[in-house]
Amino acid sequence: MVDAVEKRLPACVGPLMARSGRLVWIKSMLMAMPIFAMMANKLPAWARAEIGAMCRRFLWAGSDQSIRGKCLVAWPVVTRPMMFEGLGVPDLKLLNHALQSRWLWLQRASEDRIWSGLPISAASEVREFFEASITVSVGNGRRTLFWRDRWLDGQAIKDFAPALVTVIPRRIAKTLTVAEGPEDRAWTGGIVGGLTVAVLEDYVALWAKLDNVALLDNVEDKVIWQWTADGQYSTKLAYLMLHQGSSVFSGHELIWKSWLPLRVKLFLWLAVRRRLWTSDRRRRHGLDARETCFLCDDAPETIDHLLSLGQLELSGSAHKKHLTGGRIPEMPCKP
Repeated sequence: MVDAVEKRLPACVGPLMARSGRLVWIKSMLMAMPIFAMMANKLPAWARAEIGAMCRRFLWAGSDQSIRGKCLVAWPVVTRPMMFEGLGVPDLKLLNHALQSRWLWLQRASEDRIWSGLPISAASEVREFFEASITVSVGNGRRTLFWRDRWLDGQAIKDFAPALVTVIPRRIAKTLTVAEGPEDRAWTGGIVGGLTVAVLEDYVALWAKLDNVALLDNVEDKVIWQWTADGQYSTKLAYLMLHQGSSVFSGHELIWKSWLPLRVKLFLWLAVRRRLWTSDRRRRHGLDARETCFLCDDAPETIDHLLSLGQLELSGSAHKKHLTGGRIPEMPCKP
């Protein structure tokens, strides 16, 4: 897989491509190649690191050479969605988690599939994300796990009785269904080990909640994906939910939803992040920098100053054009 991605690098013309063109190539070609492999298997960490390093070098340098001092933005930020201050380049680790959770969803939502009864190999963080992402509307309770699923008022038992869940053997937690648990208080038979005060408190709380449970024999259980309006799984929204906790860029639509060329959007994105080589940034990095702006020779050169100065120049040009009837007079060149 790593060799296949490397062969798709346009090493000869990479340095001649605009950075916006290299970004399109990465998102549409290089990062798209591992998707089918990640749908079936977990992509090793070393492979993710190699592919990410190749894409990083290609984006900032255009070739497979050293990029020391050329990366304007950290790669973990670049691989965030655009609404989370990134460039939308896929994070292979999180995308792999989202694609693997799809199989867990198909196993639960479509039990008529031949393979639905077979065990699925998935990382623990993938299973935890999947269990936190689904709720179950209980009917007859035959397809809902008593100890693991979120079926009791939208919660799993571990959410309000964590101490009690720790004394339940794993084999019972993986097999006991809602149809079997409340009947004759069968769920109490799975409790083993010492009963601490915390376990007894959780036991009483669960006992009280189960008094209001009523099963419907003629209605099947329904698994609901809580991140979508229709309750159906979506890899795109699962991937976005894995980025929750990142800083939200409130102005991302003003940049990425506009009709500007991509190279201009990329320039504005770098400007918002203060990653353009203006005098203030050069000075912070110990490089030679002019004290004042080259254009006005008065204020310090910052990205805010340059953009605001450009806006004033544009508005001034429009005003001159209005006063001269659509023609801006040319200024004579000084000898």
